[in-house]
Amino acid sequence: MKRNRPTDFGTMVKKRLIDLNMTQEELAKKVGITGPYLNQILNGSRPGKGRVSLIIEVLDIDQQEIPA
Repeated sequence: MKRNRPTDFGTMVKKRLIDLNMTQEELAKKVGITGPYLNQILNGSRPGKGRVSLIIEVLDIDQQEIPA
C-alpha cells in the first residue's frame, strides 16, 4: 500500500497543530471540511483552493513562512 507523505505545507501545518495542541479533526471542523479532505490537502492529493487560506488564518501562520 502506497503511503502518502505530507507536502512542505502539510508538514508546517502538522507542526503548528502540535504547537497549538490541536488535532487535525479540530482544524478540519474549524475550516469547515472533513478530516479526510484535510488530510488530502496536507498530502497534496487535493489542492484545497479556498481552504488553504482558512487553514493559515485559523493556525495564525505567518504568510512569509509558507513554502512556495
